[in-house]
Amino acid sequence: MSLTSFVKLPEVTEEILRHWPVPNFEMRMPLLAPPGSKNYALVGTAFDYLFRFYLKRLYPDCIEKKWVAEYSINPIFLHSLFEKQINQLDLNKSQEKSLKALEAAHHKTGQSIIERAKNEQAKFIKFGEITDEIIRSVIELAKLDAVYRAGYIYTDLAKLTQSLPEDIQDIRRLFEIIPKNNFAGKRNILLNPTFENASEIVGGADCDFVMDQEITDLKTTKYLQLTKDYWTQLVGYAILADITTDKKFPKIKTISIYYSRHAAKWEHSTAEIYNHPNYDKFKEWFIERAQEAYSV
Repeated sequence: MSLTSFVKLPEVTEEILRHWPVPNFEMRMPLLAPPGSKNYALVGTAFDYLFRFYLKRLYPDCIEKKWVAEYSINPIFLHSLFEKQINQLDLNKSQEKSLKALEAAHHKTGQSIIERAKNEQAKFIKFGEITDEIIRSVIELAKLDAVYRAGYIYTDLAKLTQSLPEDIQDIRRLFEIIPKNNFAGKRNILLNPTFENASEIVGGADCDFVMDQEITDLKTTKYLQLTKDYWTQLVGYAILADITTDKKFPKIKTISIYYSRHAAKWEHSTAEIYNHPNYDKFKEWFIERAQEAYSV
């Protein structure tokens, strides 16, 4: 369970939309960076990392949470992931030994990826140059993300460190069209923050970044639209931000989406959510339903 999957539960989606229907979405912007690759999800996650590297360069003193990719090489997590594979498959001793060897190799390769990415991030923060090397690093981080979030195991570890030219070019174009002035001049920046205790309620939740009192979600899609799933996730973020006990998490006044292929940001005030006459009752239901779903 996670916030994303929780708000997709039919009854949760229905209850959110009953209180807060999807807002009218009238944004019209040209598609500035059409997909140059068919690896849509990989490119999107890789760009998320690169965008946060960019914000880290703008705001060196910002609070940066541990990368999701780093959790994928945690020995306890990896062991649990591979043990699950062993238990699900009818393996002989030789096959089981091979899988355990792959676990060790997975960890070693992952460590190298993280170390390389840290070095590339440091160089980018210092010099601000978008090289093929830094783009390769964020692509590798995106692949480790899939290991942690989806439990994907690479049986061919060479694929973890392979990057296609079209993916690199696609990500480079997404970076080039960022409207740099739109993200400058802020004061309090949180990169990939969780909602601490509130995240645990839904089995895990993190947003892309927070700038001052605004939560922004990155969407790398050619479709400029506000879908039901996008909206319910934003409402979920607003609720988690309200109930977190993390004193460093700001009071959120705006929820937004940055559509990276259009270089456009859509914003919505949280006042509509928090000032709803049934908000407190809904929030209580939300927490109870999440705890129930996560405990199953």
